[in-house]
Amino acid sequence: MLENFDPPGRERCYRLVARLLQAWPESKGLIGASWYYDPALGRISPKLAYLHDVPAGHGAIFLRAGSAPADVAGAVARSDTRRRLHRSGEYRPVSYLMVWARADILRHYAGSEPGS
Repeated sequence: MLENFDPPGRERCYRLVARLLQAWPESKGLIGASWYYDPALGRISPKLAYLHDVPAGHGAIFLRAGSAPADVAGAVARSDTRRRLHRSGEYRPVSYLMVWARADILRHYAGSEPGS
C-alpha cells in the first residue's frame, strides 16, 4: 500500500479510523508503534514529518519505545540519506509508541468523508 503512504493517503486513513471508532464505541482510540513516529525524523526526512506532526497536532501523544534491528531496517530501507546518516552515527532510528485518544480523533475527523 505504498501508493497511499503520503499525506492525502494518511488523511484518508484517519477518516476511516474515525468511522471505525463511531461504529465501535467500546474502542478507546488508536495506538501504533514505528520508527517513523520519531519526532526527530522530520529534520532528517522532512517529507515524512506529517507522520508524527499531524497526529501530534490533534492530540496524540508519543512515548519513546527504543531501537530494535527492525526499526533500523525499516528506517534505512528506502532512503539513502537515512542510510548514510545511520552508517556515520548521526542518526539512530528510534521507535515511538503513538497513543491517540478516541475523543481527539473524532473531534478532528468525525463527519468527514474518507476520500475528501
